[in-house]
Amino acid sequence: IANHILEHIIDYPKAISEIYRMLKPEGYAILQTPFSAAIYNNFEDYLIDTEPLRIKYYGQEDHVRIFGLRLFDDIEQCGFKLNLYSHRDILSKYDEAVFGVNHKENLILARK
Repeated sequence: IANHILEHIIDYPKAISEIYRMLKPEGYAILQTPFSAAIYNNFEDYLIDTEPLRIKYYGQEDHVRIFGLRLFDDIEQCGFKLNLYSHRDILSKYDEAVFGVNHKENLILARK
């Protein structure tokens, strides 16, 4: 489970590859990260390197990007088979404040 981790990691494709490597065959990775469905490419710039700038552009002082839909292609390029599930389809009975989920974000289930 990688819940809100990838947006903090500079070399996230390497992190995804490492998750893939560590899983047993047919193993699953449950991933959740904020992303924008309005863009394909990730929004990131190495000059956005201070807490005030990161808050302004990424919405949080320790994020290093805003993911676009490219994230899903990157996950598949690491070898995963990908399924996306909406919050309301599988987690609607759970209080998101208690369980740390966000109804606006899909749950990413990646299978090796």
